[in-house]
Amino acid sequence: FPLLYIIDKKSLSFDFEGVLLKIYENESEAQGYDAKLSIKQKDNNEVKVLFIKFRPYLIEMLRALKQHFELIVYTNRNK
Repeated sequence: FPLLYIIDKKSLSFDFEGVLLKIYENESEAQGYDAKLSIKQKDNNEVKVLFIKFRPYLIEMLRALKQHFELIVYTNRNK
């Protein structure tokens, strides 16, 4: 029978908005943005475009941490 290993990882939690990335509603404020997201709003069917800038080295940091920690990402953003 193969041996099963259970690895207990500690958890790290990050606030999504303002810590891991910054979300802008105006493209001119988000010069050099990393991602663009279009969201259709339920209440009026309008499409809202958001521009996202990642913190420097965000992807590299998350890849390194996921090997050793359970990563939890949350947001308090209401908009």
